[in-house]
Order: sequence, then C-alpha cells, then structure tokens
Amino acid sequence: MDYQKFLDGLPNENRRPWVSEAKLSGAAIKRFLPAGEGIILFVGGGTGKFACAVGLMGHKVMMLEVSKAAVDVAFARIKQNNLNLRVVPIWEDFGKLKFDDNTFDLVVAERGILSMCPDADFSAGARELSRVAKKGGKIIGTFFLKSPSKAVKIRKFDESAAAAAFGLPVLERTQNSGAACLVFSKA
Repeated sequence: MDYQKFLDGLPNENRRPWVSEAKLSGAAIKRFLPAGEGIILFVGGGTGKFACAVGLMGHKVMMLEVSKAAVDVAFARIKQNNLNLRVVPIWEDFGKLKFDDNTFDLVVAERGILSMCPDADFSAGARELSRVAKKGGKIIGTFFLKSPSKAVKIRKFDESAAAAAFGLPVLERTQNSGAACLVFSKA
C-alpha cells in the first residue's frame, strides 16, 4: 500500500492515531538519543521527517521504508537539507535486515509499523531489531491502540507479548489515547 496515498485519502479525523504515535515516538527519541554522534536506525521512517531531524543533530541515520513513494519524498528532504552523508533511506522491509549484529545505538520502529504487520512478521522483525541494536542500546517501538482506518487491520496491543518478541525488558512505557510507546534496553 502506498503510504502517502493512503494518508492523503484519509479524512483528518482518521489521522489522529498517526499524530498520537508521532508525539510519543518523538518525545522518546529526544530522551534516548545518544550523546555525541550515534548510529540510528528508523524502521517505518515514512518521508524521513524524524530521520532528517536526527541527522541534522549530527547522528548517522539509516531509514527503512516499504513505500517507494515515501522513500522518494525522503530523498528529496535529505537533499534539501544537505544530509546526503548523514541520512540514507532504503526501500526495504524489516523482516531480514542486512546489517551486522550490534550496529545501532538507537533503533526506532515508528509509524505503528509494529501494529500492522502479521504475527509471524512481528516476531521475526522484533528479533531482527534486537539483533542489530548495540549492547547498551535502546529500541523504541510504537503501537496503535486503535486502527487508523477500517482498511487497516492492527494487532491488539500487548506489552508482555511485545517484550517476549523482542526478548528484552521494557525500560519505559508511555501511552496516550491513540498509541503506546515502549522503550526496550539491550543489555
């Protein structure tokens, strides 16, 4: 599904879960960015808004997105902000990541991507995100609490099931009316 077309086709009231999720993930990203230059992975990076903001702070960023249209917008945003050496968007899914173990200081699974993938994909993706996070690194995962649209089926949010899938303890949990944000810590 084309992410931008999907968003453009929603009435404004149906965008609320995305706005709720973005507020939670944005606040967690600010709290858990590493001091100094870090290596950050955004999964479900959309059009690169958060990835570029983090790149402008001096971090190196890899951004995965399944929507080709969103990646094209991200490329334009990266070029506009002169971040070609800091932010790399990749048109790819997160089920089998092509990164080495212990690569990223911070891993962010945003835009409710964890809520929308099938159970088997969720478990495999959670293991992959844990694998590529550095020891001592953090993983931020956001989950929709209600579907943003009748066309989008989401899994029921279950904190203990998420912790089991990631194989990591939950360091922090925040929630608002539309989304939940879990931060995992890799020992």
